[in-house]
Amino acid sequence: PTPPPTPPPTPPPTPPPTPPPTTPPPASDPFDCEAGFANWQVGWSAGKKAWCCSNRHKGCAPKPPSLPYDCEAGFANWQAGWSDGKKSWCCSHSGRGCAGPPPQLHNCNVGFATWTTSWDADKKAWCCANHHRGCPSQGKPLYNCDKDFAQWKTYWTPGKQAWCCNNMGRGCHDHIGAGGVPQTPAAPAAVPPTVLPAAPAPATTVAPAMPAAPYQPQAPVP
Repeated sequence: PTPPPTPPPTPPPTPPPTPPPTTPPPASDPFDCEAGFANWQVGWSAGKKAWCCSNRHKGCAPKPPSLPYDCEAGFANWQAGWSDGKKSWCCSHSGRGCAGPPPQLHNCNVGFATWTTSWDADKKAWCCANHHRGCPSQGKPLYNCDKDFAQWKTYWTPGKQAWCCNNMGRGCHDHIGAGGVPQTPAAPAAVPPTVLPAAPAPATTVAPAMPAAPYQPQAPVP
């Protein structure tokens, strides 16, 4: 008889698939950028704003709007090189490129005594650029322009006179103060004339007396 066919060899068992490597869980974030996001500008600390902006693109300060024109570029040749739109815009916003006198956007005399706290940033920048008032270097005055003002011509140094006139409208030789108000400094106190001591009278030199001639008897007349 014919022997039965030999069965095929049994294949080895299929090994289970190798699981992917386990990724370690991410370290906990130092800040939760979802918590308080509706009020992040006021409620978040500076550190949280910086971290969330760099890592989650949240809490980033908005970029200032770009200006339509750069009023510094090409100013040396603005009459020929600027467009009408740029001339109009720069004249209105920075006092540059004006066909006539630039408009006075701000009164730089009003509130100058308290400009560091009462003026907004736009007025400070405009008055500094156009009238040299409200500049950052003026935050701490170099001189006390109230001290000895009644006799400023006598006691103030030339440097103090120039600084107080340019920055505070005081000590100006044309007597025009801040706001165009004439100054009325008091006249310096009269200084009494210096009395010189009387010169001593010159001493009179007395010539010594000449000694008398010795007596000589005369011979008798014959």
